[in-house]
Amino acid sequence: MNKLDIRTRVLLAAIIPATLIAVLLAWYFTRNRIQDLETSLYGRGNALVRQLAVASEYGVFSGNRERLRQLADSTMREADLSGVAIFDASGDLLASSGRVAPFKPAQQPLATSGLWRADRERMVFLSPVGQSASMGDDPFDKEAAAEPVRAETERRLGSVVVEMSRADVDARKRDLVMGAAAITLMGLVLSGLLARWLAQGVTNPVLDLADTVAEIERGNLEARANVRAGGVLKVLESGINDMAESLTEARDNLEARIALATAELQRQKDRAEQANHTKTQFLAAASHDLRQPLQALGMFSHALRRRVTDPATIELVEGIGRGVDSLESVLEALLDISKLDAGAVTPRSEDVPLGPLFDNLRETFRPAAVMNGLDFVIVPTRVWVHSDPLLLMRILSNLVSNALRYTARGGVVVGCRRRGQMIGIEVWDSGRGIEPEKQQEIFREFIQIGQPERTHDKGLGLGLAIVDRLCRLLEHPIRVRSRVGRGTVFEVMLPRVAGVEEEGGAAIGDDEAVPLAGRRLLLVDDERDVLMALAGYLEVRGAHLMLASSSREAEEVLRREETPPDLIVTDYRLGTDDDGVSLLNLLRALYGPDLPGIILTGESSPETLRILADSGYPMLSKPVHPQELEGLIARVLDKPPGPGV
Repeated sequence: MNKLDIRTRVLLAAIIPATLIAVLLAWYFTRNRIQDLETSLYGRGNALVRQLAVASEYGVFSGNRERLRQLADSTMREADLSGVAIFDASGDLLASSGRVAPFKPAQQPLATSGLWRADRERMVFLSPVGQSASMGDDPFDKEAAAEPVRAETERRLGSVVVEMSRADVDARKRDLVMGAAAITLMGLVLSGLLARWLAQGVTNPVLDLADTVAEIERGNLEARANVRAGGVLKVLESGINDMAESLTEARDNLEARIALATAELQRQKDRAEQANHTKTQFLAAASHDLRQPLQALGMFSHALRRRVTDPATIELVEGIGRGVDSLESVLEALLDISKLDAGAVTPRSEDVPLGPLFDNLRETFRPAAVMNGLDFVIVPTRVWVHSDPLLLMRILSNLVSNALRYTARGGVVVGCRRRGQMIGIEVWDSGRGIEPEKQQEIFREFIQIGQPERTHDKGLGLGLAIVDRLCRLLEHPIRVRSRVGRGTVFEVMLPRVAGVEEEGGAAIGDDEAVPLAGRRLLLVDDERDVLMALAGYLEVRGAHLMLASSSREAEEVLRREETPPDLIVTDYRLGTDDDGVSLLNLLRALYGPDLPGIILTGESSPETLRILADSGYPMLSKPVHPQELEGLIARVLDKPPGPGV
């Protein structure tokens, strides 16, 4: 019922009561009329049988069959009679007219006149024929009065039977039913038409008002109600129209305010985009200029460390190296945030064993942990995951570095555990813990929990911000669990894959794992200090070097050589119209497509990084750590020649 519209409901409300009343009235009057027909048939049959019994008394008593036959024939002239029969006391038929069922004395159940039997086609009445009361009844005969039935039986002369046919009564019943049905149906049709007319008169104005409200709801505030009705509907019409006027006025005011706010937001957006564009331009321009001297300073520091033997001088050189490393880490963090926000980092996921990554973490952070009196435990594992190995290593390094930085006593544990089809890499520490309301705040830039003024020994507060961006880039969910005063657990979720057998090899950063003795390397960089610093370090590592500051010089150097170099290490920017990708493509065209090359760059713009990624050449961002460079050289030289090496 709730799904019916208002017009249908009103129509049903009018039709259903009228239908019930018409049907009940037709049923009542038809039923009474049928009962009257039945009663009339019964009364006439009962009267006829009594009259016949009295009229045939003398004929039965005298045995005058002719008189009885005439009496039966005259009785048959009555309507609805199908048969008349007169029997003597022994059940012998004396006279009959029409059709009467056989009759035996033993079948006389009635001592007085009445209905003997009935079925759907006929009603049979029977009455005994006896001497009249004046002839046989003696009111002073006490014995007869005490046994009236026996006296009646003894005085019975015979019986008469009258059979009444139901055919005419049944026909009149059918006529009554058909007539009642026709009258009821006609009444229903008329009441339905009247109900529909009334329903339309009531519901059309309501539906018009509903349509107006629906139009206003859809945003057409110009819609107005006009139902041309009075009373409550007129009041409702006025209310809807007033509401539409108010909404129109409110909309106009709101649109004006939105227009002003949108214009202000657009101005703010333009300023923010301009500021962001300026920042990106500054970082792109400054990164190259900052990376170049840092690259030279770092290489000079490492080369100098291998040349000096005086302990005091060694301590000074190591101090320079620590300062360079600190400056490099600050610059790398700032540039990493910029590149991640600009979408300039493209992950290269593959199946990665966690064992070598964990070994690298152990070798990198164990000295710092021992220096601070902390335990540093790496739980061995043979699990493989699917991720970008370099970006994953950066995530784990930042997490371990952060854990060591904020742990005063106890230690740090790194391990992994299975989570269904995933692997959770966990970094546990026994630090001060993080309050629940601050566990999401720690992933913002320049945030140090418990250090509102930020101290330099705790870093810039960018490590976890970089972790959060890298995890979202790699689609590796990160979770934090912490208890204040007990410690914190960072868990990174990665997809687990089936491991493959890996041939043994040295970890990156092992000084003895990358022998460069006898290797012929061509170094190309337009910054002389950077070129000399790079050459000084690699020369100490035993490499035979060829130096050039441009593509033209590189071609001239190689023309003087009898054989091509084993590897070309070139800067990307070699001048105004010169770059390392074009140089490597040119030299491959001259000396074959298997000539390997590595590109070093201080660029951070997304466009340049995409060009370098599409080139297929291995790339390192300046400032390059010497051991990182040695590791990449080892992989390139040990890899079978082919496109993109």
